[in-house]
Amino acid sequence: MSRLFIPLLFLGLVSCASQPELNVVSVEEDLAGKSIANIRPVGVRLAKMPSPEADTQKAIAKYQRFLEIAPQGETRVHVMHRLADLKLMDVEELLADNPEQLDAEQVKQVYDEAIQTYTQVLTLFPHRRDSDMLLYQLSKVYMLKGDDETALSTLTRLVNDFPNSSLLSEVQYRRGDILFNLERFAEANEAFAYVAMGTKENRFFISANYMRGWSQFKLRAYENALLSFTKVIDERFVDTTAIVTASKGDKELLDDTVRVMSMIFAEGKGHKQIVQLMRTIGQRHYEYLLYDSLAEYYIAKQQYSDAARTYQAFVSANPTDVLAPAFYSSVVNSYKKAGYVDLVLKHKVAYIEQYGVRSAYWNIYGEDIRDMIRPNIKDYSSQLAQYHHSRGQKAKNIKTKFNELLSASRWYQEYIDTFPNDNKVGEMYFLKGEAVYEVGRYEEAILAYTQGGYETPKHEKSEESAYAALVAYNRMIDKVKPEEKNFWLERKVDSALRYSMVFPENKNTSQVLARAAEGLFSLGQFQRAVDVSQSVLARQDANPQQRSVANLIKAHSHFDLAQYAEAEVAYVAALQSKQLKKTDISAVNEKLAASIYKQAVAWVEKDVIDKAVKDFMRVGKAVPSSPIRITAHYDAASYLMKKQKWEKAEEILLSFRESYPKDKLVADIPSKLIIAYENLKEWKKAAYELQNIWRFSRDKKEQRIALYQAAEYYEKADDIDNAMTMLKRYAHNYPKPFDAQLEAINKLEGLYLKQKDHEKRRYWLEKLIAADATAGKSRSDRSKFLAAKASFELADYERQTYAQIELTLPLQKSLGRKKVALKRTLDAYQRTAKMEVQEFTTAATFQIAEIYGELSRDLMASQRPAGLDELELEEYEYLLEDQAFPFEEAAINIHETNIKRSWDGLYDGWISKSISALSKLMPARYAKKEVSYEAIAEIH
Repeated sequence: MSRLFIPLLFLGLVSCASQPELNVVSVEEDLAGKSIANIRPVGVRLAKMPSPEADTQKAIAKYQRFLEIAPQGETRVHVMHRLADLKLMDVEELLADNPEQLDAEQVKQVYDEAIQTYTQVLTLFPHRRDSDMLLYQLSKVYMLKGDDETALSTLTRLVNDFPNSSLLSEVQYRRGDILFNLERFAEANEAFAYVAMGTKENRFFISANYMRGWSQFKLRAYENALLSFTKVIDERFVDTTAIVTASKGDKELLDDTVRVMSMIFAEGKGHKQIVQLMRTIGQRHYEYLLYDSLAEYYIAKQQYSDAARTYQAFVSANPTDVLAPAFYSSVVNSYKKAGYVDLVLKHKVAYIEQYGVRSAYWNIYGEDIRDMIRPNIKDYSSQLAQYHHSRGQKAKNIKTKFNELLSASRWYQEYIDTFPNDNKVGEMYFLKGEAVYEVGRYEEAILAYTQGGYETPKHEKSEESAYAALVAYNRMIDKVKPEEKNFWLERKVDSALRYSMVFPENKNTSQVLARAAEGLFSLGQFQRAVDVSQSVLARQDANPQQRSVANLIKAHSHFDLAQYAEAEVAYVAALQSKQLKKTDISAVNEKLAASIYKQAVAWVEKDVIDKAVKDFMRVGKAVPSSPIRITAHYDAASYLMKKQKWEKAEEILLSFRESYPKDKLVADIPSKLIIAYENLKEWKKAAYELQNIWRFSRDKKEQRIALYQAAEYYEKADDIDNAMTMLKRYAHNYPKPFDAQLEAINKLEGLYLKQKDHEKRRYWLEKLIAADATAGKSRSDRSKFLAAKASFELADYERQTYAQIELTLPLQKSLGRKKVALKRTLDAYQRTAKMEVQEFTTAATFQIAEIYGELSRDLMASQRPAGLDELELEEYEYLLEDQAFPFEEAAINIHETNIKRSWDGLYDGWISKSISALSKLMPARYAKKEVSYEAIAEIH
């Protein structure tokens, strides 16, 4: 029986166990395939006679004694017949059980005696009713003796002489058997046909069909032979259960039948002829045996491709048959024997597609059938995966590599889906991850690696798979769009933390945790980053580099959590590790400086001055190279100034300028120092800083203002010389804005007045007048006022000169000088008056009138010539009066002109003085006490 019998046996027991056992004749009883010599005698027609004794020898002895005394007659014939039968049986039993007890002569003697007896009986009683049986027995003895021809003729005589014998079917069968052995196949076919065409109840029916088929086969009547053989199987093996439960002999019969049919198919159209036969006789439950036997026949002939096509033909014709998977696996095995690698691969793929977990077939049957399929799927899927994975790794062509690795991934998944609880499923997940990773499908790789690392029972590749997931996450993060990176980074971190919990003792765990800390920091999960970094630092196996990374992440996270003191400690630890790259040291130092700086800022916010200033100044000490140290130093001073700690602020500002002379912030130091000095009333220091601003500032406006303010502060410090120097620089260099220059000149004029340096004062007074005169549209009431004031002051200087000239003899000469001085003075006052600044116009008018009045008085008080008599002196007096009177008149007129200004509503001290002067010059008119401004206005 072929290997397919085992699954069939299983199926038969499952599907037919409850069917009743068929009443079939065994091969031993059926005589199928045996010669007549091998058939035990059949007691036909002797049923009325006593059955043989158990001890055949005793029976023979009794019959022999009976013959010695038996008279001639029919009874004696019967006894002779029976004695011959018993002797024959005895020999057969001995030949079967103890052949060593007999020799050839003894056997020959028994056969000869039997022949003689049967012949004698037939001769004496040719028409006995059991003569057909005697002829049958006689033919049997001839067969035992090896005389087939005589046996055949004896049987033929029986057929001819007894056409209605009940033995006829068996006789024809025996004739056919002898004829077949004599290779007289056409005659054998006719003999077997007699039985085969009879009723099915004939116990020789199956054997006759079987031998008829063989006879037809020998005659090359293959189509007829196939029909004969199918009758054998149809009758002997009526259903699958009959095949499954067949005895050993029946199984041999079945094997032999399908084997010869296979020979016919092979001679003909192969598996196509099976299809044709099924169309002729209809579908049969044993169809699979025909395909299997034909395939086995081809395999025995090493015709593996034909065998494969035969197996596949069965599958094509019976796609959902319970045996289809077994046949398809035989397709694979046949191509494998043929050495056709590509076809083996192709059909392994087809097998899985047709019978795997995703197939319709899988859902048709239960677990019992699936268990028969699973071993092949396990082998094929793992083999296909390994094959494609290997090819993918070796492929040079990118497209080929891509396709091969994807195929590998497919078959790894097939294995996983089919055997989810298999002890190799974890490794399969890992290998799948490797395949899809190599083609850039990182998301699939992550899933496969994760399942292989965590979600299956631990295996040899568990840790490697879990770690590979982290590598795949890195590639995924590199690949995705910027807006998707954080999503994948967060998943990677979760995976890393999972790794550390599942594989805490692995050599990679410290590194994985360090990278997880980095990821958490990038995600802005700073507290978790701190915690994971601390986990790295707590591990004894963490190397210096990993500790350095952990300290850095810890420091950065503390910093972003505004935990600046903790950040400082961690930054120091990272720097002390000596593991940082040169390019990183500077950046870490900057963060260290920033963490100290931020501590200072925190103290500022809490208004703790001393600690804030201490931390600001500590930045430069901790990180001397940090640019932040400059800002911190500066901020310390600024904070002190804000808190009005002027002396400490001055100290730090000065140290800043000394420490960072080239820094751009140095430019702001003077202004801050100025504020401090102003509050400390250190005017000279403030002026010095303002002078520095003037010197070094690139802002012209700032320079100008600083110079002017420096002059003011020098003046406040009573450093007049420096104040005047600053003012002169201002007046000479900054004509605009005009009003500021004007004030500077005015201040200079005033300072020179204080110093009684009238010559220089007169210079700056002239500058005031000139400035106003050339100011154009910039002229203002203030400039006019100051110009008029300056003009008035200059006029006063001329008057002083004029006043200092005394009228002496010779009067003409002194009077000439006086007149010149008078003219200069009058011109000066007139210039002032023309400036039309009320205060100085009335003052100048008053002074002009006074000068004329003084001139009149001076003439009258001048020295008289010596030697004049009384008359001459009187005449001289008259002459003086004549000369003095016009001056007095002029004085009166000018005073009155001044008074008249009151008509326009103007009245000041100078007008009042004019009134007072007129009260002396014209007492009758102006000396009355009751005279007022209103009265004068009324008078005039």
